[in-house]
Amino acid sequence: MLNCLDVCTENSKSMLKVAVVGAGLSGLIVARELQRESHEVVVLEKSHRLGGVWVYDPRIESDLLGFDPDREIVHATIYKSLRTNSPRQIMGFSDYAFQGKEYGDPRMFPGHQELLRYLEDFAETFGVTKLIRFNSEVIRVESLSPGNEFVVESKKSGLSLGSSSTLTEIFDAVVICNGHNTQPRVAVDIPGILEWSRKQLHAHNYRVPEPYRDQVVVIIGNGSSAYDISREIAVVAKEVHLSYEFHIPFLKTNGIVSINDSRVRPIYGHVFPPQLAPRLSFVGLFNMSKWIARALSGTISLPSEKEMLHNIEHFYRQMEERGIPKRNTHSLNHNVAVIGAGVGGLITARELKRESHQVVVFEKSHRLGGTWAYDPRVEDDLLGLDPDREIVHGSLYKSMRTNLPRQLMSFTDFKFGEKEYGDPRLFPGHNEVLMFLEDFASNFQITELIRFKTVVTRVEAIDSGITEFVVESMTNQVSSVEVFDAVVICSGIETWSKKQMHSHNYRVPEPFRNQIVVVIGSGPSGVDLSREISTVAKEVHMSSRSPNVKVSKLEKFNNLWQHSKIECINKNGTITFQDGPSVEADIIFHCTGVEDEGIGPLYKHIFPPQLAPRLSFVGLPKKGLTFPIIECQSRWIAQALSRKVSLPSKDEMLCDVKEYYRIIKGNVLLEHDIHSVEFKGDYMDWISAQTGMVVEKRLQEKFTYLIQCFISYSDEYKDLYSLKYGK
Repeated sequence: MLNCLDVCTENSKSMLKVAVVGAGLSGLIVARELQRESHEVVVLEKSHRLGGVWVYDPRIESDLLGFDPDREIVHATIYKSLRTNSPRQIMGFSDYAFQGKEYGDPRMFPGHQELLRYLEDFAETFGVTKLIRFNSEVIRVESLSPGNEFVVESKKSGLSLGSSSTLTEIFDAVVICNGHNTQPRVAVDIPGILEWSRKQLHAHNYRVPEPYRDQVVVIIGNGSSAYDISREIAVVAKEVHLSYEFHIPFLKTNGIVSINDSRVRPIYGHVFPPQLAPRLSFVGLFNMSKWIARALSGTISLPSEKEMLHNIEHFYRQMEERGIPKRNTHSLNHNVAVIGAGVGGLITARELKRESHQVVVFEKSHRLGGTWAYDPRVEDDLLGLDPDREIVHGSLYKSMRTNLPRQLMSFTDFKFGEKEYGDPRLFPGHNEVLMFLEDFASNFQITELIRFKTVVTRVEAIDSGITEFVVESMTNQVSSVEVFDAVVICSGIETWSKKQMHSHNYRVPEPFRNQIVVVIGSGPSGVDLSREISTVAKEVHMSSRSPNVKVSKLEKFNNLWQHSKIECINKNGTITFQDGPSVEADIIFHCTGVEDEGIGPLYKHIFPPQLAPRLSFVGLPKKGLTFPIIECQSRWIAQALSRKVSLPSKDEMLCDVKEYYRIIKGNVLLEHDIHSVEFKGDYMDWISAQTGMVVEKRLQEKFTYLIQCFISYSDEYKDLYSLKYGK
């Protein structure tokens, strides 16, 4: 007899019989998810194998333009040499990554056969293959009254309707996953196209370049397939000409709006024809639907017709001066300068490149990596107070290890936790991180975008329109000036008579041998360096401003003490702590970070409202998951420049910044560290939501635990974390 709990559990489960139409990528993952929920699944696939559009078929149709409705339709569209236009890292499923698997084609952008084998492997691994009825073409799906069941009629592929092989079934639900449209789209509105007597075909029927040997070929279109196929055909053809044109045959404006050489003119902001704004607008050149809606509702005002026309003519003159052809008027691509080739610069360059922007990365050093590039030199002025000193930009010390585990230092599609370069520790040394960044840059072809040994000396907006920036730089004492559409910046105790130095100038512990050292600061570097120095020093005394610090001699150390805040420093070398004791020290060692007054006003620590999105900053937030946050920021910037996402108005952004300043006013810690996100995941969640970027949920859980370990067991936090999340 079932008890109440059994009955409730049984009734709460809705076991349905579900038809999935299509065994391509979508059909396979849908079937897997339905099966996980214990539904009864049937996948109907008209082909003899799974894979959908990723199944190559060498056949082509008899009607090369696809006009004849009675032709035998070949559903495959891929050509023999086709490679993916997305890297394998972002083509996998969340729990079954394409990256890390190889079926004979190790390239980052592999051929179609590699992806097909991955899908076959996926289907076999999750038991989906056995759910598929191959050679079963769905010919009818109809709901039964009252609509909670469906009739699904199918037939064996290749057989005529009415055949005895036609099958009619009842399903509780239907999921349609055959999104591929096999009807080619042909530009029939081009004058004379239908009367042209020579050969025409659609890319749907392209397989290999050989038929075009020694031919003069005109390709209509500028999508991925057009560019890929044109390059391949050019190897054997006599000439190849690419053509693309906007066609809006239904639009009649009495000459107010014209279309010539892919330029819609005059059009303000790529959206509004001045004489007809805001009642006529264009979406698709740029996605500015929110702007249009607000203009129509009167929430925002557009400039006058005269002002809009002046802006348009100014834009056209700029294009002409820079030699940009008219057909690129509405191009989403920008010429972007990225300053700095550290973590922020590398991931920003990758995201901009993915959005097809032209990228130049300026790096003053001879190598990439930013703060992760070790430099054994130290500055002459060990406290860094002399403005005329020769500045050494590296702050790493030789033995430094990361204070975050490698799982929390990954990018979404390039995991540090899955890679090893000689240091397998969960908290590896700095050289391991540098090699990871070099590997990342090489994998995504970022290294070739970097100008090394190039210092940026000036960035200045050209005019009030903020559509271009002058970037002045110097390489080997040679200065150059360039113009960019956008710039992303990814690059802050005097009376004592004895020795003082800042951790910025620490490299090795040997200079502290047999010395009595007072370390100011209890952050990760303060803790790590105190422990390292104690191996050679006579005594090491750590001073912390934290009210919760436990004043004591540290366990496992014979010469290391934890103190409260320093009460006073005397010229005779005596240092008194607020907890009472005094020591006569030889060296004061400042592990207090670097000066950071903050940058503002910045919307979400990224965009100056009056210059957004053309000027932006990456990597400013502190006390958060640096790598994922930087990736989220970079993707938002790249998509904002491509107009795939819209930013609030200048006034709205300024209002948001003022509200943030109001909230942190009175908070001593935040007022002096305005870019702190306080170890919380809210900021990263908000930024990632702007682009739909998926960040692994457990990252914040691991980060929170790491902070708890540091607060509770600061000198052993890495060991404690490793016990729970180590390999």
